[in-house]
Amino acid sequence: MNRVRKTSWWGAMLVGGVLLALPAAAAGKQTPDECRGQCLMKANSAMNACVETCPKSGTTDAEKEKTRTCVNRCAEKLQSSTQSCDKTCGKSKPEGH
Repeated sequence: MNRVRKTSWWGAMLVGGVLLALPAAAAGKQTPDECRGQCLMKANSAMNACVETCPKSGTTDAEKEKTRTCVNRCAEKLQSSTQSCDKTCGKSKPEGH
């Protein structure tokens, strides 16, 4: 259940980043929001690939723990990638400034 919550939260964050980047994509020049949206899409793809390699949750507690550990490691990689996106793309400027 924890895996679903973390995945859903990061997925929602990705969608929000993409939605923020859409208006910027029309402008032609890459803005921090567009850069962040693209970066988050790549990070999310990497997380999905990571989760797919995790062992399937079995019936024993040991199998379930292996799956949980693997998914948590993937979520930590996503969080690290997201922080890297912030550093790489910079901060967006507030409107009106």
